[in-house]
Amino acid sequence: MKNMKDMIRIIEDYMSEVGDPCLSEREARMMTYKKEVYYLLTKEDNINDKIKKILAFASSSVSSIGAMISLQKDILKNFIKKRELILNDFEILSKNVWKIFTSAYDDEGYLIWHKKER
Repeated sequence: MKNMKDMIRIIEDYMSEVGDPCLSEREARMMTYKKEVYYLLTKEDNINDKIKKILAFASSSVSSIGAMISLQKDILKNFIKKRELILNDFEILSKNVWKIFTSAYDDEGYLIWHKKER
C-alpha cells in the first residue's frame, strides 16, 4: 500500500452479516450492502499488521475475496466516509478494479488477477 496512495482494498467477510455482535469488537473500517459486510483498507491501514488481521477476519472455510481499486481522489474521499453501499457503488468500484484476489489451496495461498494496462 505504500506506493499506491489512491488505491483502496475491499474485502468481503463471508462469515459475518450486519448485526453480528463480533463486528463491534473489530478495529476495522466496515461497509455494508444489505446484510453483507465488507472491510475497506486504505494506505493508512498499513500499520501494525492491520491488513493481516482484517484478512483473518474475512477468511472462512469457503474462501475470501477482495479487490484492489484505484479511484480518483474525490471519489476516494467519498468511499472512505461511506458505511452503506448501494448498487451503483459496485458499478463504480468494478470499473476501477486493478486486482482481484481470492484465497486458494485451503487458505494457504491466494490467486491474484490483475488488469492489463492499455
